[in-house]
Amino acid sequence: MRGSPLVTVVIWAFYFGMTASIILLDRQIQRNKAYKEGSVDFLDRSPAGYLMLAFICGPLPLVIYFGATRKSFVGWLMGIGAAIAVYAVLFFVAYALSVGMRVGAI
Repeated sequence: MRGSPLVTVVIWAFYFGMTASIILLDRQIQRNKAYKEGSVDFLDRSPAGYLMLAFICGPLPLVIYFGATRKSFVGWLMGIGAAIAVYAVLFFVAYALSVGMRVGAI
């Protein structure tokens, strides 16, 4: 298929970008929540380790991130939901790129 390396690069960029964005957004929300409560959020919410894990484990970084930071069953479910949402967006992007390539727009 013509241009398939481009599609692969775009999909990986979306995947890592969305994973990092979700982690950074959650970090900001949790820090603001702790600040409003008059406390400090000491959990390490850096996306670097989770992005390195993403190379090996696919969707698991978000599941592990939410499970480890929330330390509850609801956190694990949030991680599963976030992973499903990321993969739904990736499926849509991949489909749009493949249609665009068939039409010749890309």
